Amino acid sequence: MIIFKICKLCEAKKSYMEFYSHPQTIDRLDIYCKVCKKKASTAYKRTKKGKESSHKCYLKYKQTDKYREVSRKSANKYAKTKNGDMKRRQYRKSEAGKRSNKKYSQTDAGRAASRRASSKRYYADLEHSRMKMRARARGCKLDVIEEIFFRDRMCLECFTRDNLTIDHIIPVSRGGKSVYENLQILCGPCNSSKGNRVT
Repeated sequence: MIIFKICKLCEAKKSYMEFYSHPQTIDRLDIYCKVCKKKASTAYKRTKKGKESSHKCYLKYKQTDKYREVSRKSANKYAKTKNGDMKRRQYRKSEAGKRSNKKYSQTDAGRAASRRASSKRYYADLEHSRMKMRARARGCKLDVIEEIFFRDRMCLECFTRDNLTIDHIIPVSRGGKSVYENLQILCGPCNSSKGNRVT
């Protein structure tokens, strides 16, 4: 087994771990060490031929499904950031954004997306109003409910955003009060399974 090898570029004797594997050589190791290989690769990329080759590879990669998937993921990730959300809002308010939105809303996909969004808003408003009614019945003030909803935003047990309810940390049956410090958001199933236990 080869333990040491001489690099053809820097002519230094180095461990075989310092070389990349190469299937076409006799010893299955590259003729250049990793450091020299990186330097040579960087220098080649700066040449005119290297830039052309790199651009051709990029254009070829751009047509693959992998590129589209990676691009979509990165775009979605950026859209969730504060900067991305702000830019999206600015674009929607611009003339180009309005034209694009109008054009999209006339397609089948646009109509379906509009129906989904309106349905989602309807059920979210319905759930919020139901939660307010339940809280009002238990003697909670509406402004306190709004603050708790803004503070927690989701079920503190399973982190879902569906079927949210107000829960007393110390239950009313055990002397708990309907105050800000004693209230939390739980979904229906988690609230039911908790029962009158103190969390």
